[in-house]
Parts: sequence; structure tokens; C-alpha cells
Amino acid sequence: MATDSVATGLSAICSAIDYRSAPTLAALIPDPAPPTTVSSVGDPAKAGRFLTNSNPVCAEWSQLLDKASADTAAWRDIDPKIPASDWTPEQKATNDAVAPVMTMYANDLEQLGRRSGNPTLEDVAVLSAQYQRAFVKALPTYTGADNYLSEAATFLARTVNWACKAVGD
Repeated sequence: MATDSVATGLSAICSAIDYRSAPTLAALIPDPAPPTTVSSVGDPAKAGRFLTNSNPVCAEWSQLLDKASADTAAWRDIDPKIPASDWTPEQKATNDAVAPVMTMYANDLEQLGRRSGNPTLEDVAVLSAQYQRAFVKALPTYTGADNYLSEAATFLARTVNWACKAVGD
């Protein structure tokens, strides 16, 4: 499942770039702080799992994803193909209300990644958070192409969650 999630997340990143959503919003998102640790590249032919044993942030990560899912349920009920220009007043209110929730979620994911002590987990967490922040910036003028930003953030976060589950957390 982690492999499927990372592949879907990377595909969404490519689509967000191809459909011009990511490049349009990139300048609006502050650069993240540098990584807490940089690992060596190693031999790509001998690449392995980025999480091979339990990590102290895994339980919090899973709880955060569950909370984010519950807190964004009304937003997820809105058809992502509807652009902001066609939202009903209720849909606009839902999108306005979800923006700070998504920002808090992005900040929490990044903090957990930085606390993990695992450079790859941290990179995935920061990348997910950045795409979530870009999505929040896109909400006022949302179009269907902006949904790739949300998908990237979501599937990258799920990658870590599934990796945690694979090692028994």
C-alpha cells in the first residue's frame, strides 16, 4: 500500500505541474526550513524501505490522519470538479472553513516528520505539507486542476501511514 500511495502521490505532483496548478502557486508558498538531517544518497541499485522499524511518530501520524479525515468530511463531500466560481454559498462556506484546518494539518505533518529522526520520512512529510499549503492558497480561485495539489498531499501523507503500518505501528 505504501508503494501505491507514493506512486499516486508522485503522479498527482506531475499532474499539478502539467496542469499548471503547482507552478502558479509555488511562489506563494514559503520555502520550508532545511532538513534536520541529510542522509547520504547511497547505491540506488540497493534502495530499500525508508522505514524498516518502528518510529515514535507513527502513532501520532495515524491519529492525525484520522482527525484530518473527520475534520474535512464536509469538504470531501463536495465534487472536486466544481470550480470556485460555481460553488453554492454553502460550498464556499465549507471551503472557507476548511482552509485553516488544512493549514494546521500541514503544519502538524511537517512537525511530525521533523521529529521522526528519519530523513526520508521527514522529506515526504515536508513535501506533503507544502502541497497542502499550496492547495489552501488555491481555494479562493479553485479549479479542478488544483485538486492534484490536494491529492499529492493526501497520498504522500498516506505513504508514511502505510509505511508505519508495514513495520507494525
